[in-house]
Amino acid sequence: MHRLLAALVFLAPMGCAATAAEAGRTAADTTWPTPPQIADPEAEPPSVDEMLRHLESLPPRQRAVLTEAMGTLVVNCPYTRASLQLPLVMHAVISRIDTSHIDPDARDAWRELQRGLEVHVALLDTIGVDLRSPTPGDHLHGAADPGAMVDRTTLAASADPIGTTMRLIEQNNALVDALDEETKDLIRGLNDTAYARMGQTTMFHQTDRWHQALRRIAPSVTDVEAKGQVDAMLEALSAHDEHGC
Repeated sequence: MHRLLAALVFLAPMGCAATAAEAGRTAADTTWPTPPQIADPEAEPPSVDEMLRHLESLPPRQRAVLTEAMGTLVVNCPYTRASLQLPLVMHAVISRIDTSHIDPDARDAWRELQRGLEVHVALLDTIGVDLRSPTPGDHLHGAADPGAMVDRTTLAASADPIGTTMRLIEQNNALVDALDEETKDLIRGLNDTAYARMGQTTMFHQTDRWHQALRRIAPSVTDVEAKGQVDAMLEALSAHDEHGC
């Protein structure tokens, strides 16, 4: 009997400690660092480096929640899908243009743009943006031009990723006009989920920095074919800026 009581006394603190540890893990997984843009709304929008550090600091469960929200948004909101697709396309296009096709005075700016886009792509990887193809039940499954709804693998292999993206952008208004109230509520809820954990959903400010940088560098592109690619990219970015969801 004494041995049993001693064993119970010995085990009780261990049980409490395990419960406390589990509670600590649960609390850590249901809270998360405040996104920079929410922490200081008056500050300059965060850089992609700051955003990447923040996203990497999210507890695994919260990152999974964010990934799920973004994955559902890209098959229901055309604007969000195009917003996340454009940096991927910019990265692919910019990576294919040799620095020798840029005037020497603009090459540092070109390399800075390339590096920024690399981080932006890493950021999208961190939250699992794969641009999955819409399936029945997703709003974008009813697109008039379903061939524009490509996943990342197909986009990366495309001979004309800018043209494919323009096809998506050109459908934006018609697809937004066709949204029913249930899907609008779904999109609003998903945006709230993403905003609470990331501070934004479309990363508009970060993409706009690349847009403005590319606009400044464009006159310094000396190769005709490369200049055509840059001009087409600028056209897609400008067209996207005119839309919303």
